[in-house]
Amino acid sequence: MGPWNVQSAGSNSMATSDPVSEKNRHFRWAVVAALKRELAPLRHCSSPHLLLIETGMGQLNADWVVRQLFNQKAVQAVINIGLAGALSPALQLGDLVIGEEVRSTSSFAPTPALLQAASQVKLDGVRAHTGIIITQDEILWRASDKRRLALELPSGTVGCVDMESAAVATVCDQHQIPFLAVRSISDRLDEDLPADFNRFRGRNGNLAIGKLLASSALHPASLPGLVELRRRTCLCAEHLARFVEQLVQTSIAGM
Repeated sequence: MGPWNVQSAGSNSMATSDPVSEKNRHFRWAVVAALKRELAPLRHCSSPHLLLIETGMGQLNADWVVRQLFNQKAVQAVINIGLAGALSPALQLGDLVIGEEVRSTSSFAPTPALLQAASQVKLDGVRAHTGIIITQDEILWRASDKRRLALELPSGTVGCVDMESAAVATVCDQHQIPFLAVRSISDRLDEDLPADFNRFRGRNGNLAIGKLLASSALHPASLPGLVELRRRTCLCAEHLARFVEQLVQTSIAGM
């Protein structure tokens, strides 16, 4: 199904070995994201109790990998991070959305202590909002699709859309593991992504980069948008890493 890419914070490379080899280590926090580049800035975090987990894209991958994680390791809390599309006009590039509710076919609330700790994190130059995260099975690449989904939000509520948070929340709820989802905005409500990335997802749910690059070579007008999206991804990942590091530093003593 999905990948199992495991890395403890502070290591120099993303490991892809079987996690059983680390089964005797105790990790207090697991940071879960779909993509390696969403986790990359956290590789330099000094906390010895932080485990970085790459699940692959989509709910099926996230569900499978998090279940395997809980079967193999003693984890006291899960923080799900990654990119998201804005469902509210107030959200701008790089803003953070701390999920007070995660929705898909069911609705989940984060652990109150984690939500309270997250609401106290303040980052210079980064705006953080508490809101609703809606998980979908496809990438909403058109602004029109995001606007339609935004109609499901209560009036005045901040919200964003992703592809994994509800699956992670479901598994955490079933295993009674404290959970928090935090997303960084990579595309605003009123803008399209540079391509329909759903066309380039393989059978495993992940992007087939070779197909995407081949398509961009045939359609060079998409290249500036792809370069800009890569820049945004790096910015969002940096914001998320700063958030997680401060959250862990201020909360780990009380967990």
